Amino acid sequence: MPCKRCGQCCTTVTFILGGVESDNDPDEFQRYVSFHRCQVYRATQEGETDKMGVKLPIVCRHLDYDGNTGECSCAIYETRPKICKDFLCNAAKEG
Repeated sequence: MPCKRCGQCCTTVTFILGGVESDNDPDEFQRYVSFHRCQVYRATQEGETDKMGVKLPIVCRHLDYDGNTGECSCAIYETRPKICKDFLCNAAKEG
């Protein structure tokens, strides 16, 4: 699936919080958001209990944005980390 050059991959850092099961406390997500001012989500991994995931709005310093075309590119594309290579954003998934 080709890159849509949307920059979605480089504007958010996501983490799965180890040991925090999402179903333990229905208010847990909202409490975490209010304390840390971040977005949370239910991280589902096959065969495991759902965990709480956290999305932080951190923009990569290597993200280049072209204001004329609205497209993004990676300044270190050839040497980017594996996590970046493996990331598939929603825009690319939708085709």
